[in-house]
Amino acid sequence: MNKYWQIPNTKDIVLIRDNYVYYGQSEKKITEIPEYFDKISLNKIKKIENSEKSKHLKFYDKNSVEKISIESEKIKTEIVDFIKENLSEFKYWKDLPSNIEYAKVHYFFMAFILFCFSCSIYFYIGISNGEKFPLTNMRVGILHFCLYLAESGILKFVSIYIIIIGLTIYSLRKKLRTKGYIETLKRKNN
Repeated sequence: MNKYWQIPNTKDIVLIRDNYVYYGQSEKKITEIPEYFDKISLNKIKKIENSEKSKHLKFYDKNSVEKISIESEKIKTEIVDFIKENLSEFKYWKDLPSNIEYAKVHYFFMAFILFCFSCSIYFYIGISNGEKFPLTNMRVGILHFCLYLAESGILKFVSIYIIIIGLTIYSLRKKLRTKGYIETLKRKNN
């Protein structure tokens, strides 16, 4: 099982030999594998991922992730196909992740901002009804920030939350535009 790829317009080389993936940079075509090349053992790999819109090929071990930066989508696909054809212990599938799965950090952040906004509204209503929320006795944290915004006035804290939600939605839309198919090779015995 030997295969060699020279990444176009770079010095990067990817080589598969004897159940190892070697990668590194070299000025010329190589006949022997240089010692400075990094190597990944395909015997220890649990999963390989190739995302359509990403510039990385990811190799998942038990405890770590190795990324090989490859600009060419064609070469990334060739590497995955070569491993798929030559190693029968990997199961292959290609799917499109859901929006929530793909951008879960953005959705968690929006829920967090909604929680902060709700706390600020609660504090603002309490302050407008004459309740005292002493800043000096509170531990500095999220609720302290929400109380500070509520004390600054409704217009100011609503404006701040609108700006934060607007930036989050913009970032979410930008992230969802980059969503593409993910090719996965996973070891069958796991």
